[in-house]
Amino acid sequence: MRYSTLLCAALLAGNIVLAEEKNCAEVDFIKMNLEQKELPPTGPYPLGVTLTPYRDGYLWKTPAKRASAVITLGTVPVKPLHCYSLQWEMMPPQFMKMLIRATYTDSNGNKLMSNTLGFYENSSAFTKVDKLLFTPPNVKEAKFELVLFNSKLAEKTDQVLGFWKSFKLIDRGSQQKKEALKDYYGKNLLPFDNFNNFNAGETDLKKFKVTPLGAKPYRGEIVENDGKKALKISYKPGDFQYIAWETPELPLYGSGAEIRCKIRGKGRIQLMVWYNRPTFATVFNHYGFFELSPEWKEYRVGFGCDDPLTQKVLFSFACRDNPAEFEVSELSLVFPEPGK
Repeated sequence: MRYSTLLCAALLAGNIVLAEEKNCAEVDFIKMNLEQKELPPTGPYPLGVTLTPYRDGYLWKTPAKRASAVITLGTVPVKPLHCYSLQWEMMPPQFMKMLIRATYTDSNGNKLMSNTLGFYENSSAFTKVDKLLFTPPNVKEAKFELVLFNSKLAEKTDQVLGFWKSFKLIDRGSQQKKEALKDYYGKNLLPFDNFNNFNAGETDLKKFKVTPLGAKPYRGEIVENDGKKALKISYKPGDFQYIAWETPELPLYGSGAEIRCKIRGKGRIQLMVWYNRPTFATVFNHYGFFELSPEWKEYRVGFGCDDPLTQKVLFSFACRDNPAEFEVSELSLVFPEPGK
């Protein structure tokens, strides 16, 4: 039996980040899905169509009509800047790799980019898992989904996936305020809010405080349009594919944050959040992979740092060996103070 690094980190964390340990709101994903027995003609499976009462739990099985690698657990209310415990007891009949993700909706009804909460790997062992997650600011609900990575399971119909005993989401209370962050709450932790203080035509990447390059550098230049300056990135396959900025070293574990950036251009890029942790491998979180727009567009990433070893958080544009040319006019990474 194996667990991913991200999941292990959360399990090691204990309850040190909880401001309160009350028996708060609880969502039972299995019970809320049992009435859903109608299989949609396309798209993900609702969890309910895959469950059948069995022994002291539920047999988990793909429907006979069609295959899907994605299973929806449902959309539930969540509170901003709270800690939640995602708990499950299950056993697969053979090796399984499964991703758990959440897509948050903010208080204005806008959907944020999906968050990968962790990977779960197991082989024929009954396990109980308690995964802590930390909500970002300004959210009101979250859609939870499972994604199967084992093609033998994901691509077959009428296939036994495993046995569920329970699957719940429990609100553990508000995220804890940290004395070490009191001077940083509500402030942009990236080096710049914008690029207006640079001279047009500047091309020295070191001055832009991007993280050190690991290969052939991409080209960056300050450009000015309509009195507003932006950093223009010209990327070609073979260039170092990450354009990233980092926060100071701070105890960010257990805190929710939001990233905002305003960009325009052409090509395809991906937004990423890295958890830098010396001695251990960096955790890479991926948010979408999308076509750029020629018009200015604001992108938002809400996340909660769930890795207790993290010393810095980095925000990155990733080009993934796809030619891209784009401008960045604004960027920020802010951890709001819990309770405000």
